[in-house]
Amino acid sequence: MKRLCYLALLTVLVLALAGTPLAAAQPAEDMVEIGGSVYVPAGRDVEDAVAIGGSVTVLGTVWGDAVAIGGPVSAAGDIRGSAVAIGGPVAISGNVGEDVVAVGGPVSLDGTVRGNVVSIGGGVQLSSSSKIQGQVITIFGAVHRQPGAEVLGGEFSMGLEGLGRLLQLGGINPIQVLGFFSLWGFLISLVLWGFTTLLATAIFPGHVQAVGDTIEREAGWSLVVGLAASVLVLPLTLVLMITIVGIPLVLVLWLALAAAKILGMAGFGMLVGGRVSGSFGWDLAPLVQVLIGMVILLAVTHIPLLGWLLGMLVKMVGLGAVLRSRFGTGRPWVSRTA
Repeated sequence: MKRLCYLALLTVLVLALAGTPLAAAQPAEDMVEIGGSVYVPAGRDVEDAVAIGGSVTVLGTVWGDAVAIGGPVSAAGDIRGSAVAIGGPVAISGNVGEDVVAVGGPVSLDGTVRGNVVSIGGGVQLSSSSKIQGQVITIFGAVHRQPGAEVLGGEFSMGLEGLGRLLQLGGINPIQVLGFFSLWGFLISLVLWGFTTLLATAIFPGHVQAVGDTIEREAGWSLVVGLAASVLVLPLTLVLMITIVGIPLVLVLWLALAAAKILGMAGFGMLVGGRVSGSFGWDLAPLVQVLIGMVILLAVTHIPLLGWLLGMLVKMVGLGAVLRSRFGTGRPWVSRTA
C-alpha cells in the first residue's frame, strides 16, 4: 500500500509513520476522500482509491488498493491490488489482483480474485461465476457457494465455538482460564484491540510484519527498550510542558506512544498467530493470523494474578520492537545527508 494515501486513515498511526518514505512516482493519481465517497468511472485509471466515512466504487482501473473505512467497496472494474472495507461490505463483479478483506461486513463475489477472500464478522457469498485462486476465510460468518464457484485454496471458517479451540492451540485450557477471568472483559478487550490491530494490519501490513520479525529476533532487547521508553515518557512529558513551545509536542508524543502500542500488539499477534497456524500447516492471511494471535494473547493477559504481569511484558516487548524497527520501517531515526 502506498504510504501517502493512508496518512489520514488513522490519526495515531499517521503521526507515528509520518517519516515513512514515499513511493516512487506512479503512473496515475490517488483518489482520497475524507467524509465522502470515491467514484472511479469506466475508462479512468487511478493509483489508490481511499474513502474515510464513505464508499468506494470502481468501474475503471485501480492500480493499487481500494480501501473504505466506514463504508462499502464495490468494483465492476479492475483492482490490481487489494479491496479492503473496514466497517462495511465488499461486492466484487470485476477482478481483484490481490486480496479481498471485509472487517465488520460480508463479501459478495461475482468475479475473479487472485489472492485470498477474508470476512471477519460477516459471511461470503460466491456466485457460480466466481473464481478465487487463494483461500476463503471467514471469522464469525458462513460461506455460501453456488454450484460452479471455484476456490482453489480451500476454505477456513471459525465461529464463536472456535474460541475455545484457539485457546487450546495456544496451550491454554479454556475451561480453567475462563473460570477465573471475566468473559465480558475478555470480549470487550478483544473487540477494542482486535479492531485497532486489524485496522493497522490492513493499512500497514509490511510494518506489522517487520515488528513481528523484530520480536522474534530480538525479544530481550525489545523488552529493555520498551521498559526504558515507558519510564522516560513521563519525565519527557513534564520537560515539554515546562516550555510553551513543547506543549503541542506532548500530544504528538502520546499519540505516537499509542500508535506504537497498537503496532506492537499487531506485530505480536501476527507472530503468535503465524506460529499457531504454521504448526498446523495452515496458510492463513495476515489479518487472520493477527486475530488468532490476539485471542491467545488477550486470554493469557486476563489470567488472574499473573495476567497483569504477562500483559505488561507483552506490551513492553511490542513497544520496544516498534522502536527498534523504527515503526516497522527499518530506517534510521535521523536522515543522513551526504
